[in-house]
Amino acid sequence: APVWSDGALRPGHVGLRAFVAAAGNSYQVMPGALAHVSTSGHQVSSESMFVGHGSKDVWVLSEGPVAPVTLLQPPGTQVAPRRSGHDLPSRVADNLFWLGRHVERAEAASRLLRSVFTRLISESSSGGSPELPLLVRALATNWSNPAGALATLDESGVTESLALDCLFDPCQAGSLQGILRALTRAAFIVRDRISLDSWRILNRIDDDFHPGYPLGVVSLSDVLPILNQVILNLSAFSGVATENMTRGPGWQFLDLGRRIERSLAMIDLLRGTFIDASLHEHNVLDALLEIADSSMTYRNRYATNLQAGPVLDLLLIDETNPRSIGFQLAALADHVEHLPRQQSDQLLSPQQRLTIALSSSLRLAEGNALAEFNEGGVRSSLDRLLLQLAAQLRELASGISHKYLVHAGPVHQMADILPG
Repeated sequence: APVWSDGALRPGHVGLRAFVAAAGNSYQVMPGALAHVSTSGHQVSSESMFVGHGSKDVWVLSEGPVAPVTLLQPPGTQVAPRRSGHDLPSRVADNLFWLGRHVERAEAASRLLRSVFTRLISESSSGGSPELPLLVRALATNWSNPAGALATLDESGVTESLALDCLFDPCQAGSLQGILRALTRAAFIVRDRISLDSWRILNRIDDDFHPGYPLGVVSLSDVLPILNQVILNLSAFSGVATENMTRGPGWQFLDLGRRIERSLAMIDLLRGTFIDASLHEHNVLDALLEIADSSMTYRNRYATNLQAGPVLDLLLIDETNPRSIGFQLAALADHVEHLPRQQSDQLLSPQQRLTIALSSSLRLAEGNALAEFNEGGVRSSLDRLLLQLAAQLRELASGISHKYLVHAGPVHQMADILPG
């Protein structure tokens, strides 16, 4: 066939790749084709169609105007009202689930870091923060490289570069910068499910906590305002999600991730600071209430009489405290109860059994009993309970992921699993 090449008509070989579509028990040849053109003198074969040749669409001329074909409704068509259904792809649900987890992970890290650096600054000026080694140990328990350096802070003090490593080190997934990066990645994947106000808050987090801070530019005194702003921004994001997201499966999986991660963060904090006996327990209790943003609630109930039993009750068992583990477990049980299920499933799902076990073990606990030490000066009952809760929460997270968020097979919608 004649081919226009290098400003002139030349003979060329043309091959047409046609397409057929299944139509009932037969096939229908689609109009048009994809043309592969070769001017090298070699014929176009099925094996060489995509190698070394130009390609163009082949158009089919019509004898008259062609009626438009569209899946969109014509202008002026009345749209029927709809409610949020279960038309949520599993990949979207997975990323919303992890977005919730990253938000809570970042807030927990920020609150603990703020308490650590508040005491580091006050210790350098007044010389008195006996609870600091326990807070540092809680930080070192959860983080990798920053934790290794932080483990000696109580002995050697802190440098500006070390503070920046804990906050801005981009090479460490455990640094606050690493957590916020993971948060941003998850949010970007589900950007069409996030409101404009939520995106403004995420952009503000990036502006206020920019990874471009080089070592030596930010001083230790700058750390606390940065952490305060990060905590405010994360709280604003959670508030917008709580108030503005429709109560469909997307919000369910986002909040499931938040509740699981907040529970695990509180468990790690209690195990890192409160299991072993301490000569400065009053200071430790005050720090725990500060990190959990529950100081005001405790003062309103018990004035300034700090005791281990009531603090444990407030942070561990009390289901009216939004920061307690009990509150998170009650919310998890409600979410799991309303997850999509096959209508033929009359028995309790493994996830429902786990939430029942979690809530029951915590509701049967008593704060003063958990606060008691054994002969070795260890709160062994509390440690056993916390380890059990952590294992069951991780099993719950894994079960939810395997049932609803696995993409190894064909991508499915939540509507494929009917609501219970």
